[in-house]
Amino acid sequence: MDGVEYLDDDAKRQFIDFALCHANSMKEYTSPENTEHFKAQNRLSDEEYDEFVERTRAFKAVGARQIMGPPWADGPYVEFYTDPPTRFDLTEAEYWQIVSTIHKLGWNTFDMS
Repeated sequence: MDGVEYLDDDAKRQFIDFALCHANSMKEYTSPENTEHFKAQNRLSDEEYDEFVERTRAFKAVGARQIMGPPWADGPYVEFYTDPPTRFDLTEAEYWQIVSTIHKLGWNTFDMS
């Protein structure tokens, strides 16, 4: 099972399951209200939208990331698609270590930079 283990604010061991994060993101992308909004905003046919969903599924996103810090953005961070979302504010070295580990395991994150 791919994921990341960490200690929460109460020093309790927690695990973020990448497969569950990916399922959460797909559930959000394919919700009826998001589907219709996305199709309208991007002028996609049903077939084009279905192709987009398959590309998104194959991308295997488990979260979002931001490398840029102040004054341009609020990074570096990685935020996983848990429920509720779990965000780690990081140093630049920690950021690159986590992002590269995620990618080595075959998962991805959306770049918010």
